[in-house]
Amino acid sequence: MTLDLGRLSAAIRAMGEHLAAQQAAYEQRVALARALLRTVEPAALVAAVEAGHATALPLEPPAARYPPPAPPTDYQVLATDGSQIEPDRHGPALWYLLNIGWAVIQYGATPWAELASTPQLYYRPEDLYVRDGARQAPIQGSRLDARRSVAELERLAALAARPAPVPRVALSDGFLLLWAYWEGPEGFVRDHFVEQFQQALCRLQQLAVPVAGYISRPRGADIVMLLRQAPPHRRACGRCRGTEPEAPCALDGLVDRLLFDDLAPGERSALFESRTLARYYPPELLPRFFYLNVGREVARVELPAWAAAQPDLVARVHAVVVDQCRRGQGYPVVLARAHEQAVVGGADRQRVEELIRQTLVVHGLPDRPSAKQASKLVRAV
Repeated sequence: MTLDLGRLSAAIRAMGEHLAAQQAAYEQRVALARALLRTVEPAALVAAVEAGHATALPLEPPAARYPPPAPPTDYQVLATDGSQIEPDRHGPALWYLLNIGWAVIQYGATPWAELASTPQLYYRPEDLYVRDGARQAPIQGSRLDARRSVAELERLAALAARPAPVPRVALSDGFLLLWAYWEGPEGFVRDHFVEQFQQALCRLQQLAVPVAGYISRPRGADIVMLLRQAPPHRRACGRCRGTEPEAPCALDGLVDRLLFDDLAPGERSALFESRTLARYYPPELLPRFFYLNVGREVARVELPAWAAAQPDLVARVHAVVVDQCRRGQGYPVVLARAHEQAVVGGADRQRVEELIRQTLVVHGLPDRPSAKQASKLVRAV
């Protein structure tokens, strides 16, 4: 049965009317948040972070603006991206696939490019589970996302290990932090992947190649949460003060990028340290980030601590990301090319699944899906 759009039409119209009615008030709240960012005392924000009430620590004056440096005449930019075929416990065999794509583009006197990908099929027991003594956890869902993130960063490190005669920047699509913290009592899974992720980051540091995570249309609210703790706001907001838990808050529903919509094209915000996962990760793995007007949108750019501590590397990343977005019509062209190499389409998936079924038949192994899966392939009344 298809989606009944007729039943949704009234709700969609109501949604449009609601958003239009809220727009003016929304703009006033954004203006209030920007004014607070400009006037708040940095020491008060640092105190809020140290007290454990906020998840972003300002490393520069919070309202600072930095124009784009000129990009190097000659430079090389590296990027990776990945896609996957999830394991299917209802299929005839348990396996999954990662396809890591990459792009290397060099500009200047000797321009050249490399676009490629490498698929990897995982089916051995050591591939399908993370083990720690008698404990084990299957690689699926968010754990598979973690494995893919590690593989993308390891490929970046391998590309950066090649000698190059020009300055380089490595770009990753998404956050520069392994979001494998959901495990709870299965923290051994997080530790397993974090160790590999950290090793790849250390390799890039040894090679002196700054790596940056690029987030398009970010929805983070780390800085908004920080402003909630600023004394001017807390004194005026009963909800944030804790005395009126049901009271409305003027900062509700805002995201960080809205604070920086007034950046000039190419300008970046101040640097902040992300403390979102501080309880799970060592300080050296907590990324630094800034917001950047790339022309068509305000993006979030994340850096490892060692790169953010070197102004020349921050400037290089700033300049190269702006230049890449200019060449890519609002999105880093090298990331777009890496994505094209990585994507696994529906036809590709079907072909892989068919090849696996054929292989099972050749070896006399059962090639039937589970009863549940088989029932989905048959229409019945």
